[in-house]
Amino acid sequence: MSTALPDTHQAWGLDPVRTSGEIIVRDSTGREWGGADAIARLLRASPRLAILGRAMTLPGIRQVAHLGYRGVARIRHRLARWS
Repeated sequence: MSTALPDTHQAWGLDPVRTSGEIIVRDSTGREWGGADAIARLLRASPRLAILGRAMTLPGIRQVAHLGYRGVARIRHRLARWS
């Protein structure tokens, strides 16, 4: 779902400030994950990438994943120009 569409934030109950800074994943129960935890959750849902998603939740690796996510999030607008 794109949050660029009008009324998307309100329709899905999303905080526009939060979604401008990180990816949000919400499961069927309404539980939400953000940032690197959201990426790990998405990877865990993929049969081929599940092991990577599980690895991202391990102590030490989780902290590195968060640092990496924040680094990429800071420059994401510059990265978008490449696509």
